[in-house]
Amino acid sequence: MAWHSAWTTSYWPLGSYTSQNVLDNAQAAYDALTGSGWTRNASIAVIGNLCHESGGINPGQFENGKNYSWDWGFGIAQWTPGTKVSDYIGSQAQGVADDGDKQIEFLINTPGQYTTTYLNPDGTSHYYNLSGLPYITTMSGFSQSNASVSDLTALWMVCWERPGAAYADLASRQRYAAYFDDQLGPGPGPGPGPGPGPHPETPLPIWLMFKMKENNKGGNYYGA
Repeated sequence: MAWHSAWTTSYWPLGSYTSQNVLDNAQAAYDALTGSGWTRNASIAVIGNLCHESGGINPGQFENGKNYSWDWGFGIAQWTPGTKVSDYIGSQAQGVADDGDKQIEFLINTPGQYTTTYLNPDGTSHYYNLSGLPYITTMSGFSQSNASVSDLTALWMVCWERPGAAYADLASRQRYAAYFDDQLGPGPGPGPGPGPGPHPETPLPIWLMFKMKENNKGGNYYGA
């Protein structure tokens, strides 16, 4: 499935970037992750985080209000600085740097981004005032986990995204993940085979559309 992109510093919804674009991009990300051998739950957890980070899984998203500056966040994961991903892709040109497949490839191929800096062996994370998370120490271990989508969403936030605590908004990430868990088909990876994909007759709920306007106002201090 082809990716959609809106080259912008303003957060979704935009007239040129629709709710169906968001669902299409979620399915494209899901197919890429599960196609690389990731479990369904791990893939959905990542997608919930990506939706929160980039205002709708938009690979052309610059950090809100930063005037297309590569010194700030860019892409589906709001890599900071944006040169992290543009250097990997080899371009800062519109139509190239905002290649969603390449951005997912970069995510998969940089396991060193995953760290347990804020995760304790007992499953707590005092930095984000969380507790009870599975103690998964590597991105490889995360990708193969069948822990709950909710726990894996929190774990990806803590160990990979690592946003400033004021911008963590875990409930938002988990709500996105739960929504996409309901919408996305099994995909090509481990499991019963390709599913129906996103349901075009089911638009994004109003709560999700309004939340996208609020996302990532302060950026990512520590992680992607």
